[in-house]
Amino acid sequence: MKVDYLSAADTAKLVRAALKRSFPDTCFSVRSKTYSGGASINVSWTDGPACKLVERIAGQFAGGRFDGMIDIKIGVKHWLLPDGTTAVASNPGTEGSMGVLPAEREWMPQPGARLVHFCADFVFCTRHTSPALVGRVLARLKAQGVPVELLRCGPATMDAAISPPALTPLTRSCGSGRRASRSTASWRCERHRTLHTGRGEVHSGQIIGNWVSAE
Repeated sequence: MKVDYLSAADTAKLVRAALKRSFPDTCFSVRSKTYSGGASINVSWTDGPACKLVERIAGQFAGGRFDGMIDIKIGVKHWLLPDGTTAVASNPGTEGSMGVLPAEREWMPQPGARLVHFCADFVFCTRHTSPALVGRVLARLKAQGVPVELLRCGPATMDAAISPPALTPLTRSCGSGRRASRSTASWRCERHRTLHTGRGEVHSGQIIGNWVSAE
């Protein structure tokens, strides 16, 4: 069956349309980038849905897979369905080359499906947080009466007493590779413009993400 090769720019249009259907109230920036080693799509937005929800929609248009165990990239063909969603048509996998990615294959799932290859190898999603949302989250934390530590977020400073035990269910590690020290001192992660505390390893960006998802 003939394979239609869709450029990174054409794939970006499909990503934009899929995100608009799923999150009509959120404005997304969808940009394609082509370089000597391939192509990619960058999706960014402010506030709105959590990153994992967006990745679930946008990630289906990635035409490549990467196996970090053997440092290799492979191409994947997809079925482009009439409703704008996709399904994997063929993925050679890397298990035959001592990798960990299993092979996949699916016959045409429904009439009208097109066999395509997305020339954008990867889709990267980045969620930004506005000062207004940060203010609302800190206000809710204050309203809950959490005492003790000082939290600084963004260019402005808002004092919120934070008790690490109370925040334990809402916190996760930073993800930037930088961890809070074991001491009780606090320090700022300049990449995220948030305060980490050595006592509880609190990362307010994750707290904000969880609060938004729970609303």
